[in-house]
Amino acid sequence: MDDARARAMTVGKRGLDLVLSVAALVLLSPLFLFISLWVKYDSHGPIFFRHERVGRNFIRFRIFKFRTMVDGAEHEGAAITPLGDERITRAGRVLRRTKVDELPQLLNVVAGDMSLVGPRPEVAKYVDLFRGDYEELLRIRPGVTGADSLKYQDEEALLAAADDPERDYVERILPDKIRLAKDYARRWSLTLDLVIIMKALGEAVGVRVATVAGGVLRYRRVIIVAIHLTLVVASNCAAFWLRFDGVIPVLEQQMMLRALPWLVAVRGLVFIPLRLYQGLWVYTSLWDLQRIIAGVGMSSVLFFAVVRWGLAEVTYPRSVFFTDTIGLIVLMCAVRLARRFYHETKVAIPGRRVLV
Repeated sequence: MDDARARAMTVGKRGLDLVLSVAALVLLSPLFLFISLWVKYDSHGPIFFRHERVGRNFIRFRIFKFRTMVDGAEHEGAAITPLGDERITRAGRVLRRTKVDELPQLLNVVAGDMSLVGPRPEVAKYVDLFRGDYEELLRIRPGVTGADSLKYQDEEALLAAADDPERDYVERILPDKIRLAKDYARRWSLTLDLVIIMKALGEAVGVRVATVAGGVLRYRRVIIVAIHLTLVVASNCAAFWLRFDGVIPVLEQQMMLRALPWLVAVRGLVFIPLRLYQGLWVYTSLWDLQRIIAGVGMSSVLFFAVVRWGLAEVTYPRSVFFTDTIGLIVLMCAVRLARRFYHETKVAIPGRRVLV
């Protein structure tokens, strides 16, 4: 893979990663809370397991996972974990089987350590064994899922069946995962990323990708509305986060939560007459930008009135109104441009020319 292609992958993938991972974190926040309480109740130790991996350009980072093993397990055995490992907790067995323990890696995606799709990040000892191969692979960010992850989703069971799990991993499984990751890097496109994400989601919930796609088309309008309202919530939370440098005081958190349902309602209603829930995003244009600016701007003015004179929240930060407005315009444009970019970069299906 040449440097120019690596740079193109970095730019195109980063935009897709940010939009999808932020939306997923917002939508999955109730599930995160439930799992966090379950992990904490099930066994002593932290909620998250953080372990060092080798990332893009061999920069090391700490990967996030829900803790599925006893506290300190990384110091009590091998880096690989066969099925039935005694270090795995009761909650961990369920989380590992459903792959839900990997969800906190969305935080790594937002931070820029990982991508949604790419070669799985490895620990340094295994990277050093295949240094030459990883010099090619680590020109791009490692991924939450990928072609290698899909093929070896039952990796723990395969390792459990081996006489020497670590030797089997190094001599058989890891070389094949590297081959699959190299093939992905050479064939990369946004279409391929979306196909892999759909396949990973399909495997996670036990349904076929075709069934998922059919459901998406059937409930397209509902999904579009949900996407817009998710962006409304994400933009407002991000505005507060930026205003208070990542640490929102308790009183401001309560004020934000009291006003948030009104913000969603106001923006959601204003978007209807401007037809922001309609249209073919593959043909997005300056007309769409005008409607987005008008819709977000009008709803911001109405929300300001609701906050100041309806809710009497005179301490609501003015900078949040401005940051939220700009941020939501950017997010809504980004979603439409990502859809158009995906449409224009799809791999054309070879056909036969005929004269009619």
